[in-house]
Amino acid sequence: MAGLVLIQCEVNCNSFSVAVRSNFMYHGRNLIWIADMQPDLAQLFCDFPVRLHPVSQLILDYYNDGVIGIPEFMRYFSLPNSDYIELAYCYITMVTGTPPFA
Repeated sequence: MAGLVLIQCEVNCNSFSVAVRSNFMYHGRNLIWIADMQPDLAQLFCDFPVRLHPVSQLILDYYNDGVIGIPEFMRYFSLPNSDYIELAYCYITMVTGTPPFA
């Protein structure tokens, strides 16, 4: 899988701390290279629920199909459920390699 590198973390490791430095992210005790991550893999790392709200799923599908861009995805994905704000941020960071508002 392109862009995925796992590095064992030895110091300052929080469970799923979203500490993005350049193109790396801590996940448990692993430091993960996040650029060019496949959408399905990004959903696993971002801990997506088994079943998203149908509107959020539609917005996710639109983003993955290239129908909408990052600003629209960030604006609309979390409308049905505010808990999805951090999920959207994580997902975009994992797929693109950069935080959406950087």
